[in-house]
Amino acid sequence: MLLLLEATVLGVFSVHTSLMFYVFFEASLIPMFFIIGKWGHGDRISAAFRFLIYTGAASLLFLIGLVYSRVFSLGIFESFYADVSVALALPIGIRIALWIACFFAFAVKLPMVPCHTWLPKAHVQAPTLGSVLLAGLLIKMGGYGFIRFCLSALPEISWKLSEFVVYLSAISLVYSSLVAFAQKNMKTLVAYSSVAHMSFVAAGIFSLNESGIVGAIFQMLSHGLISAALFLCVGMIYSRTGTMDMSKCGGIAASMPKLSFMMIFFSMASAGLPGTSGFIGEFLSILGIFQAFRFTAVCFAVGVVLSAAYTLRLCREVIWGSSPEGAKVIDSDINAVEFVILGILAALVLFFGIYPASVITFLKPWISAILPELQKFQLSWG
Repeated sequence: MLLLLEATVLGVFSVHTSLMFYVFFEASLIPMFFIIGKWGHGDRISAAFRFLIYTGAASLLFLIGLVYSRVFSLGIFESFYADVSVALALPIGIRIALWIACFFAFAVKLPMVPCHTWLPKAHVQAPTLGSVLLAGLLIKMGGYGFIRFCLSALPEISWKLSEFVVYLSAISLVYSSLVAFAQKNMKTLVAYSSVAHMSFVAAGIFSLNESGIVGAIFQMLSHGLISAALFLCVGMIYSRTGTMDMSKCGGIAASMPKLSFMMIFFSMASAGLPGTSGFIGEFLSILGIFQAFRFTAVCFAVGVVLSAAYTLRLCREVIWGSSPEGAKVIDSDINAVEFVILGILAALVLFFGIYPASVITFLKPWISAILPELQKFQLSWG
């Protein structure tokens, strides 16, 4: 299943034709469905079917858009550098309908509020490895889809509706952050933090400027590393305590100092600590949003504060909190293999945080190629 999932995800990010993109995009659901349904926890069957139905059904509109494009030989979804004049020749209603079909499919996959309800349940019931793959790889297909189809194929509609997307992203960020702060389950908290961080991605992409798009892509890379590490930390705690309830596994600092250190580091990276990749992604995204929507950028700055609030709460209750009477006593810290795995992820988070040019330099030529097409349709925000 893991090899099949890897193959389908690689297919999504490497194919050039829209039809093969859709095939791989949908095929990736199958191995993840079985990973959750067969090896998950508790209510895993319900979570697996919710994941499959939500994301599969959302893609049907996208499929209809692809079929329409194919039947009428439009070719607007065929490459990053499609002939935009073909799309402009279509009636405005058709262009908007095609854009909505693409946007909805990828908003569910990302996910954005209110299309997010499948994600927390899938994360909680999935095995640790399933959560790592879901957060690290699968939801990134939503951000890639925004760039690949909404921006590249329909730039004019993206300009017209960018304000709506950024406002929706701000709502998604604040809502998911507040919900994350209220959680008692560690995995649910990290799952909602993923929704919050993906809001930076959506808003950065639809800020439609270099800083925002670079920040969004950097945020996807950073979140893939940080969220994977946090889910691994939660899984390691769960394997030793048998619970994900923060109130029942508090005070691990004394018994698990190495894991506590790693969890603090990745929590701070998730909150955007300078020197980590989380800071670069959020800073560039907010900078891009500020250039296009100054008032909304304030909401995203508040979102950073909320991110720090729920991650600090996670650390306070799990690492320094008190365990109730009768709670399982933890008598072993993480082993050498677990420490090396987390150490590699920590090294990458630090490397990209200290040397972001390693990614930005790679992205700039491609962004320079698509920005001129986007800027042709730039609206006056005044």
